[in-house]
Amino acid sequence: MEEKMLEDSVYKYDPLTKVYRREHIYEYMEKLMSNNTPFSYIILDVDNFKFINDNYGHTSGDKVLTEMASQLLELIKGHGTIGRYGGDEFIIILENVQDYDELWHRCYDILKSPKDIVLNDKETVSFSYTVGCSRFPLDTTDMSELFDLADKALYRGKTKGRNCFIIYLPEKHKDINLQSERDKHFSSMYLHSKIFNDLTKPGSLQNKIKSIIDFLGNYLMIDHICIDDGELKFEYYHPLCKYKTSEPINSDLIDPMINAKTNYLCENLLTKSKMCNSKLYQELQKQHVYAAVIIKVAAFGNNYGYLRCESRSLDTGRIWQNLDVDLLLSLAHDLALVLAYNDK
Repeated sequence: MEEKMLEDSVYKYDPLTKVYRREHIYEYMEKLMSNNTPFSYIILDVDNFKFINDNYGHTSGDKVLTEMASQLLELIKGHGTIGRYGGDEFIIILENVQDYDELWHRCYDILKSPKDIVLNDKETVSFSYTVGCSRFPLDTTDMSELFDLADKALYRGKTKGRNCFIIYLPEKHKDINLQSERDKHFSSMYLHSKIFNDLTKPGSLQNKIKSIIDFLGNYLMIDHICIDDGELKFEYYHPLCKYKTSEPINSDLIDPMINAKTNYLCENLLTKSKMCNSKLYQELQKQHVYAAVIIKVAAFGNNYGYLRCESRSLDTGRIWQNLDVDLLLSLAHDLALVLAYNDK
C-alpha cells in the first residue's frame, strides 16, 4: 500500500512545486469533458523568467517557482486545480466557470496576486504573469484545439507587452498565427531592414519619420510614442490609449537616468526600480505613464532629443521585451545617423 501511495504521489505531483503534473491535469480535463462539465483552461507563463535564472542562478529560479506555485495554490484554493505544464508555465482548471465576466475577474485576481519573493538577506525578486484562457465547450469540444486557442490568447498577451491576461474570443484572436523561433528571427530581420530602408528612401524626412513611428507604435501596440527635443514631435497614440495628452520632459531629468553605455532607459514604473523617488518618475506618473523606454537620439556628439515610448495602463504597466527594445534602439540609432548626415 505504501509503495502504491508513493507511486501515485510521484505520478500525480511535480516534485519541485508540489502542484499536479501536466499528465494528471490532462486526465482531469478528459474526465470533465466526458461528463460534459464546462470549465476554463488557463495557461500561465512567468514573465522574463530566464532573466531570474541568468542573474540569480537556477537554485534561486527553483525557489521562485516553488514559492510562486505556493502563492497560486493559496489563491485558487477551493476554486480550481493547478498543475505545472513545464519550465515556468502552469495550468489552471476552473471547473464550472465559463461566463466571460466571471473568468475575467478570476484572471484579474491571478494577475494581481504575485508577491515579492525574498531570495536572501539582500535580494528580493519581483515577477509577473502573462495568462491565456480558452473555455470548454464554449470555444471547442476538442482538447487539442482547446490548448491551441489558449496558446493563441497567451501569444497575444506576450505581443501586447506581457503582464496581462487574454481570454480567447474568436472575433479577435482566431487569425493569430503562432510563430516559431525561426519565424520570429526572420520577422525581426525584416523589421530592422524596414526601419533603415524607409528612413533612407527618397522623400520628405518629416513624412518618413512620422510613417515609421506610426508603424512601430501600431505594430508593438505602444500607447504613446514620440520624439521629445524640448517639444513633442511625430506623436502617435494607440486608438485604445486612455490618456492622449503629453508634455515635453526636461532633459535634465532624463539624462541622469539614461544608461551611459546603452543610451537608453527601460522601466516598468509599477515595480521597484532605480527610478523610485526620482523627479523623472514623478513627471512620468503625472502624465499617466506606467512603463517607459526612453532612448537618446544622438550621433557624432549631437543630441537630437529622445525617443519616448510609453505604456499608460495603470493596471499592469508593460514588460518591455528585448526584441521590442531592440527595434526601438534601431530606430533611434538610424534616425540619429540620418539627422547627422542632413546636418552636413
